[in-house]
Amino acid sequence: MDKKFEIGNKIREIRIKKNVSVLELSYRSNISTAHIYKIENGHDGISIDTLCKIADSLGTDANTILGLEKETVPLVDKLNELDPEMKQKFEALFCAMLDQAGNGLAVN
Repeated sequence: MDKKFEIGNKIREIRIKKNVSVLELSYRSNISTAHIYKIENGHDGISIDTLCKIADSLGTDANTILGLEKETVPLVDKLNELDPEMKQKFEALFCAMLDQAGNGLAVN
């Protein structure tokens, strides 16, 4: 399948899921309705700038529209993989950062 068509379909899918009309997306992103229709139908390519405007206007990010999945691993899992000495150093670092941010959280 053509990448332009895939991206356009994803934009349409997100837009409909979020109950946003093409007219509303046009208003939010400052992109003409004609251009949005052409993008969604795979007739026009999309610049990075336009992609970012559309993503922001739909409350998502460009990676989601492009289908780039981010694999996330919870921080706790990553910390538990470390040797005990390194784990203790990271915990101290995180606590210092939180204290600096004014959260006042402490780990015993």
